[in-house]
Amino acid sequence: MQTTNPQEWTTSSYSASGCACVEWRVRKAVEVRDSKAGDAGGIATLTPGAWTGFINSFRAMSPEETEVYLNSSRA
Repeated sequence: MQTTNPQEWTTSSYSASGCACVEWRVRKAVEVRDSKAGDAGGIATLTPGAWTGFINSFRAMSPEETEVYLNSSRA
């Protein structure tokens, strides 16, 4: 991931697959939002450590486990 402008959002590489997708940008903290809702859906602000933990939790899951997790969080 390389963001040249901190005002720009980086979109998840999974966005094209129709998954629950996120965008993020790095400022003083990491800001995360729903890629479909944009700013209207709200922005979560995470510390760099919390962002790393979030990403690592998904890296440890298989694609099937990730899909089950994401589908269960929408209920």
